[in-house]
Amino acid sequence: MSGIAALRRALDLAKGFARVRHIGGDLNALLKDNAMHTAALAQSELVHRAVLFLTFGTIHLLGRSEAVPSAQVSDGERLRLRLLTPVVKAYCAELATSELPRLMEALGGQGYMTENQFGRRVPLGSGTQCCLV
Repeated sequence: MSGIAALRRALDLAKGFARVRHIGGDLNALLKDNAMHTAALAQSELVHRAVLFLTFGTIHLLGRSEAVPSAQVSDGERLRLRLLTPVVKAYCAELATSELPRLMEALGGQGYMTENQFGRRVPLGSGTQCCLV
């Protein structure tokens, strides 16, 4: 869930930046009106929603297995929960962290500054994370 939350925070920062950033020296032209930039943000939004729905679908199965009498929970639901729990953990973490560098790029030079804390969440390589303290 922390990877998904970090992705949401980064997406909100990138969207907010696009609403106020002027481009091309024109005070009436905003970054949010650029079709390529909007498409990149839409892709990140799609990834965020996909991992969020996958995670909460698995949480729903977990809730059923814990709150509903065991006679009412089907074997298929138990098996899906057993299969999906590690898959969701690995897959969502991987997708969320792979989108963060794209959102850093959406901020241009501001995305690489330490004040917005993007660097704390962006992976450097094989499972390691950068920490700009």
